[in-house]
Amino acid sequence: MVFSVEIKPFSARFLASKKGSRYLMYKYLSVIAFALVFKTTAHANPCEPHSYRPSSDPHLAAGSVPNTSLDQHLNLSQYAHGIQFDIEQDGGDLRIDIIGYPAEAQLAAGLFMLLQISRLAQDDFERLVLVDEGEEIFSLDGQIARRNGCQALWGVSTAGSPLPLFVDIMGAVKDAEGHVLIPRYSGNWLSNMNIALEAFNEVIAPEWIFSAAGQY
Repeated sequence: MVFSVEIKPFSARFLASKKGSRYLMYKYLSVIAFALVFKTTAHANPCEPHSYRPSSDPHLAAGSVPNTSLDQHLNLSQYAHGIQFDIEQDGGDLRIDIIGYPAEAQLAAGLFMLLQISRLAQDDFERLVLVDEGEEIFSLDGQIARRNGCQALWGVSTAGSPLPLFVDIMGAVKDAEGHVLIPRYSGNWLSNMNIALEAFNEVIAPEWIFSAAGQY
């Protein structure tokens, strides 16, 4: 003898009962719990509040690298110009130390790496701090760093010139005492670019890069 069991949909009477009400409440809360878990585990794009140049290339995915893994990621990246980093999050500071700088790498590559870091960092930071052997030497407001990093592209034909981003970043860099390196720009684009690159080459590079390259 074969028995068959037919499973019928819940009746309106059941759904209106106390048990039915508890069932519906359970299903409703389950959906909310799933949504909350999904929201907290999915990382928002940190570049969305800024002027953002999106890209489908994996190496340009904004906020794709946890701050605690930035140095490991960059030290293996083909786009890091061979520069080696030691990066750590200390409260609101993202502290960046260069521990290796190839002789063939251009000085401007060090400045461009700040743009990469500011785009890739998963978590927000209040300051981007340049350090040498644990000592703070320069700093940059985190929002300014992020704003420029979110506009930077590399390794693609549509990257464009990073010079306008360099000028904006250098205009906000402060020394260890909190003094702005470039108090003001001239207002002329070519002059501003020369001022920014001169400040980087003559002030930042000797203290932040040359020591790692064995040239200081």
